[in-house]
Amino acid sequence: MGQGNNKKKIIAYSVSFLVIVAGLTYFLIIRSNHAKGFENTYPTDDQAVARGKVLFNQYCASCHGIQDDGIGPRLGGITTLLSRTALTAFITNPEQIIASKEQRATRQYAQYKMLMPSFGFLAQSQITEILAYVDQQTKQFHIEPLPVNES
Repeated sequence: MGQGNNKKKIIAYSVSFLVIVAGLTYFLIIRSNHAKGFENTYPTDDQAVARGKVLFNQYCASCHGIQDDGIGPRLGGITTLLSRTALTAFITNPEQIIASKEQRATRQYAQYKMLMPSFGFLAQSQITEILAYVDQQTKQFHIEPLPVNES
């Protein structure tokens, strides 16, 4: 019976170890994203992403591409770099963000020499759907965020 008890102990220790490792991994991932200020979970359902695509094409595509620059910078990858809160604030009032001397915004303003108009008239849900579309495209095509020149 001694060996049976040892096997049970080994199994119990193994399960405990796996639970601890899984919990630690989860904690480190959440903590890492939280430390960056990220709460970037976007809707992934087909309808929300489709609405986001329509809104992106209506309000964003005349100046921005997902993978290519336009009049403004490409947007693919941005959802992995900035929090939803930061992106929403910029979309809602880019002039205020630039005036606050936010580093990335001021550098892009200097680089593209154009101020994005405010889209404060969009509902929060519409902005979220646009970002959901950008995020889906970012993940689908493995797009890295646009580097910003230091000038």
